[in-house]
Amino acid sequence: MATAQAPASVKAKASNGKPELEKEKAEMEQDSIEKQLATIREDISKLTSSLAELGRAQGTAAKENVKATAAELRAKGEDNVRYAQDQLTAAAHRAETSVRENPGAAVGIAAGIGFVVGLLMSSRR
Repeated sequence: MATAQAPASVKAKASNGKPELEKEKAEMEQDSIEKQLATIREDISKLTSSLAELGRAQGTAAKENVKATAAELRAKGEDNVRYAQDQLTAAAHRAETSVRENPGAAVGIAAGIGFVVGLLMSSRR
């Protein structure tokens, strides 16, 4: 029994037809995917740069806010120190005036305080 062979033109179409088209289609799809991956890589690179710039900008803004707040707090602290010094100076002046106006009472108060301190010190021994 003899088997029938396909003519040469049919063999050429079979070997060069669909498989060739599929190979070309696969290569085109691969090229397309590679281009898309390259685009994605570029987009990721741009996003990374944008996020870094945003982080630097926010860091700079936060640093400026901290500096401004520190300066404000320093100024308030200096004002409070001046106020306390003024109050202490006024109290010392009032005490000095009171002692000059009532020297006997000042000596009596000092003696009383000395007596109480002496009692406290002797009871601890």
